[in-house]
Amino acid sequence: MPITVACVVPARYASTRYPGKLLEALDGKPVILHTLGQARKASCFDEIVCLTDSEDIAKIVSRNHYDVYMTSPAANGTERIAHNLELIKSSHIINLQGDEPIFPVASLIDFYQNFKKYLDDVCVLLYNPEDKQKAMNNPNRMKTLVNRQSQVVGFRRRFEKDFVMPSDFKLGIQMGIYGYSKSFLAKYGKLPSSEREREESHELLRDLTLNTVRAFFTDTSSLSVDVPEDLVRIRRRLGSLSGT
Repeated sequence: MPITVACVVPARYASTRYPGKLLEALDGKPVILHTLGQARKASCFDEIVCLTDSEDIAKIVSRNHYDVYMTSPAANGTERIAHNLELIKSSHIINLQGDEPIFPVASLIDFYQNFKKYLDDVCVLLYNPEDKQKAMNNPNRMKTLVNRQSQVVGFRRRFEKDFVMPSDFKLGIQMGIYGYSKSFLAKYGKLPSSEREREESHELLRDLTLNTVRAFFTDTSSLSVDVPEDLVRIRRRLGSLSGT
């Protein structure tokens, strides 16, 4: 069976921190269309699919000529994909989170190319923040601990004041993208949410022992829409990129 890779964009309306954020206007079009547009610009995926529980999101996405399917509510994007694998033709999936409207196309392509080397692993993408202390103190940014083998050993939103980084670990800030196989997702979808997953609001903490989680690093950061203030920051970055 040939290896094929889909970019799947889960799009939940009722975000805990910022409901309706995917429909907020950014440069004249909703956030979700910017995210799907980044996937299309990458030109490396065998298919691009949006999965949503919102009729409003589905209508906008469909009108703009993307494949979109309505799904039942899910605890997170990985679960949404795992419960709807029959809607996706490809053997492997890159989950680009819907609130990533300016995810760098070059990073998407690099992640795709690296993921294809490790198709048996779950893969995440990290970057090193310029101001590590500020990132450490920001609960909206997921911190990821990585060992010498480039394997993830933990995810945290917050650290205790006396936390000391082990000398053989690296710390990165997770970007809004995952890579995994359908076989992993089939196992994941049968598991209940875990306490750690709910505490940290991180889907892979459902069971970190289920699969090797491999981390790749990139020099380019992104900006996800977690709170309303993030849209202001993204508009500023778009303005600086366009020279206005």
